[in-house]
Amino acid sequence: MDYLETVSSGLLIFLIFWLVVWLVVYLVFNVWAIVSMAEQRGRSKLGWVLIAFFITTPVFAIPLLFFLGDTDEKREERIMEDELLKLRIREEYDSENSKIN
Repeated sequence: MDYLETVSSGLLIFLIFWLVVWLVVYLVFNVWAIVSMAEQRGRSKLGWVLIAFFITTPVFAIPLLFFLGDTDEKREERIMEDELLKLRIREEYDSENSKIN
């Protein structure tokens, strides 16, 4: 093996290594993004990961999750949290105003 073949094989190994590293980082980031989006919207995390990698691609699954939005249960949960927050703020405001008067 001469010098040129040694350098080219070393370069090929270097490029393959970085390609694999990039692919792993890409997959981990996409799984994290899909899981966090599904969890925030009240949807199945495992189901959406499977959809992303076996039916579509993560590039299509992430916008699809975004446009589908929250489930009805998750929407009701957020509405209840907002109402409880409003009540708590109103109670604090009323108690402060009663101290002033």
